[in-house]
Parts: sequence; structure tokens; C-alpha cells
Amino acid sequence: MAGGIEATDIAKWNPAKSCWSSLGSGVNNYVYNIQIRSNHVFVGGIFSRAGGKPSNLFGIWQGPTGKHAPAWSKIPDVTFSEDDSTQLELYQFVADNEHNLHGLDFKAKVIYSRPRENSKDLQIRLKKVIMGPSSRYEYATFTPAKDARGVYKVIFTVTDACGASASDTIRVIVKPVNDPPVIGALPEITFNEDDSLLFPISNWFEYVTDVENDDSGLFFRIFSSEKVKALRRDKSFLFTAAPNWYGNTRLKVRVKDRRQLADSTWLVAHVKSVNDPPVIQGLPDSLSFQNTAAAELNLWEFVDDLETPDSLLQCTFAASRNRLNIQFDPKTGNLKLTAPSFSGRNHLYITVKDWRNIAARDTIIIHITPASLAKSNEQLPTEFVLQQNYPNPFNPTTMIRFGLPHDTNVQLEIYNLAGHRVATLLNAQKAAGYHDVLWDASGLSSGVYFYRLTAGQFRAMKKLMLMR
Repeated sequence: MAGGIEATDIAKWNPAKSCWSSLGSGVNNYVYNIQIRSNHVFVGGIFSRAGGKPSNLFGIWQGPTGKHAPAWSKIPDVTFSEDDSTQLELYQFVADNEHNLHGLDFKAKVIYSRPRENSKDLQIRLKKVIMGPSSRYEYATFTPAKDARGVYKVIFTVTDACGASASDTIRVIVKPVNDPPVIGALPEITFNEDDSLLFPISNWFEYVTDVENDDSGLFFRIFSSEKVKALRRDKSFLFTAAPNWYGNTRLKVRVKDRRQLADSTWLVAHVKSVNDPPVIQGLPDSLSFQNTAAAELNLWEFVDDLETPDSLLQCTFAASRNRLNIQFDPKTGNLKLTAPSFSGRNHLYITVKDWRNIAARDTIIIHITPASLAKSNEQLPTEFVLQQNYPNPFNPTTMIRFGLPHDTNVQLEIYNLAGHRVATLLNAQKAAGYHDVLWDASGLSSGVYFYRLTAGQFRAMKKLMLMR
């Protein structure tokens, strides 16, 4: 007993737990006053010890149990955007009349709010921040996992040093934010020269990531390069290369979602080389000359091969009758035909092969007429002669005849009215005598042209007319 009050009801301070507990029995002197105000007990007197404890340990005791829990005021719900984070200061929402707030322990637990959300998608980190001796804060930092969104239920629990606790529940709302699609490196596409490739867009879906949109809802665009074009064809792209071009080129690929957010990458297009065969174009269907003369033409003017130079092409000739003499210079392309002991019709079969043995073929009908007796006894010209072509006007072939008093180098060229050279019929050493050269004007427009003969110091020019 102490002042009529059981000693066990007198309070003592427990520094280990920072709370009040009962004193225990025994007082070594007088207790003059015990006052009860509300649930507080005030003890005073001249005793130095009570219950084996010094009197300086006496003070206020808040009730007979000494375990009043902290109290929460309502914590507000938290809302922020996906791929962001936010903080909440907790001290402002808790009260404890028995303990210093700085000694409280906080915990947070995330639980499912909707079946499709995973509680692990949201992390909450609790951290005390000391700003000064009397300025301390407890922050809860909310951080969602990448691309996590939705509504989460969070339970906060605060516990004092005596083990008393209180809880409050809030909602954490992570608002969805549209993320742009992300496209990775694309494998190169391959197709042959002078061919095309129809490529399904779905083949690229595995290289695109978009959290909010299905792959089928994304829009792909390809920016064509100078050499390779890409055209949209429903759910595919059609790739084509420039004619006869091969090699590598890069095309920019852009993918957009419904909100026009986009990402880009590069696509390498590899066009494989395919050997093109040589082409014979514009070769005259027939040639006519007298058996005392010769017919000449430049074969390279009628042959084209993109991969093989003219000088590396292999040309072979055959005649339906062996009486046709064939002379060919592969360096200049000059083809000369003679038949001194034959008159009549013959066929010249021409074959041109490239380095891969791919061939082009064509045929010329040869008409050989006998020379008149006067012509056959014709003497060598005593001077240079350039005769008028025959026929004239013509369509599309005509024969040009000239005479040489001695062996010399001869050049025979065709010019248009503007003075531009349109063909070189002959550029070779020729023997004395008369010579006939056939000109095929296929591919040229109707009009007046000029043919010029240069033989040593001799020059002459005449006019001829092509009429379609």
C-alpha cells in the first residue's frame, strides 16, 4: 500500500520499451499525494524508493494496461501513371499519445485487387528521412514494374514499441500510358536481279514489341531506296529492284500504333546477280550485194550485253551454203561478207555467247546478184568515188557504194541534220576497187541524213532520205 493505493497501481517508466508499466510492491517512506486525472495517475511524496525503484522513475501512467495502439487518420488513395513512381509521407496520417512518432515501425503489404493484376507488379519501399533533430519523415515510395498498370490494394500497419499496432487500407491506382512499339533488327531479305519478292508483314511480328496493341493492329511503312522499291500489297510488301541492278541497299522500316507512336529500324535488301543473256536487236532481216562486191556491217551496233564487254563475247557464223565468205573482227565488230563465185539466196546464222556460254541467235537472208559483164570488166577507179546510195529514198536499208584507186584506210559515217553522228558503218583498211556497204536505219526516225566518206586525204558527203 502507498497512500491507500496499491503499489502495483503506481506507474514506472520502462526505458527498454519506452513505455509505462506497473511499479511493483513496497514503498520506503510516505506517499503524500496520488491524483487521478482522466486515465493519468500522478504520484508524489518524500519516499526515495518504491517497489525497489528510485523515486526519480515515478511519473505519469496512462491507464492500468499501458498499451494504447497508435491511430491512423484516413490515408488517401494514391494515383499515378504507368512507368512512373510517387511518394507518400506517413507521419501526417498517424497519431500516438504515448510514443514519439519517430519510434514507430511501419510496414506495407500489397495484395491482389483484380485477378489480372499481380501484387508483385507493385513495389513499396519505406524509408525514414532525417532533416534535422526534430524533422523526421517516413516515406512510402510506390514503384510499379515496367508496363504494370491497374488497381492494387495496399495495407499499411504501424506498430509502437510496446507492440500495439493499427492498420489502414488504401487503393493504389496505376493509370495506363500508351507505350510506343519497339522494333528490333530485321533479317535481310533476298531476291534475284530482275525479279521481285512478295513478303508477308506477319513475318516481322516476332521482331516487334507493343504492350498495348496487337501486332495485327500495327501499321508498317517502308521507305524505298534509290535502287529497291517497296509497295504495299494488302498484308504484304512487294519488293522490286531497278532493271539489271544487283547488290545491297538499306530501306527504312517504320512501325506505328493507333496513337501514331512509332519506332524505326533498317532493312537490308540483297539482290542477287543473275547473268543476263546477250541481246541481238535491230539486225537487218536481209542484205543484198553483187558477187563482185562485199557487204559490211558493224555487229556490235546490234548486240548488247550488260555483264560482258563486246570484245569478250564469242561470235560464230554459219551459212546455209558454203560459198559465202565471212570475215569478222571481234575488236571492232566489223563483219564483211563476200561471194565471188556465187549468186542467189543464202542464209547467215549468227550466234553470240557470253562468258557463261549463254547465247543469242539471229539470221540474215543474203541476196547475192551477179554483176553485169560491164561491171565484171570494170577497171579500178582512177580516183576516189562516192556514189549515191541505192535505193533512195529507202526503208529501212540502203546500199552505199564507193571506189578507191589504191589501198587505204576508209571511214564511212552517218550524220543527222543537226550534225550529230548516228552510225559508223566502216572504219577499216580497204583494198583498191569498188566496195558496197549496207546501212540499216531501223530505229531511226524518217528524215534527211548525210553519209560521209573519209579515205586518206579524200572526203566526200552525200544526202540520203529515210521514209517510213
